[in-house]
Amino acid sequence: VIDDSRPIVTLLEDLLTAYGQTVLGACSGVEGVRLFDDNHVDLVICDLGMPDMSGWEVGRKIISISAQRGVSKPPFLLLTGWGGQTLEHSRLKESGVDGVMEKPIDAKRLFGLLQKVTHRSLSNENS
Repeated sequence: VIDDSRPIVTLLEDLLTAYGQTVLGACSGVEGVRLFDDNHVDLVICDLGMPDMSGWEVGRKIISISAQRGVSKPPFLLLTGWGGQTLEHSRLKESGVDGVMEKPIDAKRLFGLLQKVTHRSLSNENS
């Protein structure tokens, strides 16, 4: 989970941990990319608008790191607080975005989108 707002990182950590997921949290794009580079990551949830590195840039870095490792990039969910904004399809594709969720975060919508982008459901059992 990458977001420059600590309360959002904490909220997502708590939601996902409650469903048996292990969560790495970062409060900047640079920190998030470092965590991705240093760990095995199955899913990335990233804010779009951050001061040090945008979600677009984070997505491109994740594509690059995954290619260097010779593996597919993990599903990438982009969070945005810029409600109602139409995001360019080409920019979504080049950044590896698999789904977009507008803030404020709603747990039911989040888990529905996560199920869609990961093609599996989250449960209270470790998966």
